[in-house]
Amino acid sequence: DLIEDRRNNPVETVGLATPWSEFNYQYGGLREGNIYSVCSRAGHGKTTWINELCLKTAFKHKIPCLMLDTEVETIDIQFRMAAAVTGCPVYLLETGKWARSERWEPIVRAKLPELKKYEGIKHVHVANKDVNQISAIARRWYMRDVGRGNPCMLAYDYIKLTGEKVSEHFKEYQVLSKKIDTLHQLAKELHAPLIVAMQLNKKGEGGRYAPVDDSSAFAATDSLQSFSTFTAIFRRKTNEEFALDGEEAGTHKM
Repeated sequence: DLIEDRRNNPVETVGLATPWSEFNYQYGGLREGNIYSVCSRAGHGKTTWINELCLKTAFKHKIPCLMLDTEVETIDIQFRMAAAVTGCPVYLLETGKWARSERWEPIVRAKLPELKKYEGIKHVHVANKDVNQISAIARRWYMRDVGRGNPCMLAYDYIKLTGEKVSEHFKEYQVLSKKIDTLHQLAKELHAPLIVAMQLNKKGEGGRYAPVDDSSAFAATDSLQSFSTFTAIFRRKTNEEFALDGEEAGTHKM
């Protein structure tokens, strides 16, 4: 009966459709109360991936999004967003030298109004706040900027200790597992999909050997995969992979 009812009343996606059609086809978009996680080594682009997903999905559906960041200050994210939208190098935007460039001045001027689209995106730097403080920030934002029962998105970049205490009887991996569970319950409470990032250990980098592309490369705790609906490893291609795939296939693998 359920299947027949859905046939008679089809929907495009069950969750929030992302800008990526293949992701929507495979996972049905971003569903409320679910965790979607991306893991990579430092500097491989997980923050860029999260920003791209959150900004464009939130704009597509005209919903608020809260980005909780343990690493990057808000002003740096603002410049990165502007660089992504305009195509102008971050250095030129940060120094103001884009205005002196015959190439970039007209492009930036023309693209700046597009940044108004993202006014519903709120970025908060939470480097030294534990998970309970982070949850309190999210709840206040939800009640003030979203409103009970309205759709929204959450992002947390990235899973690590930020003020939580470890002890002889409560190891780091146990604390992180509890933290992930708390964030998961928060996403359910706010009826929001939660996009998170986590570091890979050195196995994910490779070096003399090929990178390890499985959960043994996750840093600190394996619990993220247990709580997540979607878990991806995101990394730069090795020289061999880049040569085999060709430039048209991109620089990274997921």
